[in-house]
Amino acid sequence: MACKRMLAAALVALAGCGGVAAVKPDPPLDDSKKLEQAVANLNGATASQRSIAAATLGAAGPAAKEHLGDLKRLENDPDADVRQVAKEAIRKIEKGG
Repeated sequence: MACKRMLAAALVALAGCGGVAAVKPDPPLDDSKKLEQAVANLNGATASQRSIAAATLGAAGPAAKEHLGDLKRLENDPDADVRQVAKEAIRKIEKGG
């Protein structure tokens, strides 16, 4: 019985006693900031950072054309998923979406 009460107390604490957390979302980044951040993350330490960066540039389409050289370097990335995402991003940028 004591375990059930402790579990219930923990759940209430985790739920914030039923209240709504006052967490402010980050302000949205303008497109130029997104591209700058993506370019910086193309050299990220993790494959996911590099994949997300490449996908972000690909989603920008022709607006990211100046970063094609950076993306083309990722075609030789050690991670197969990064290589695939980079190739798709390059295609989107070159084809216009």
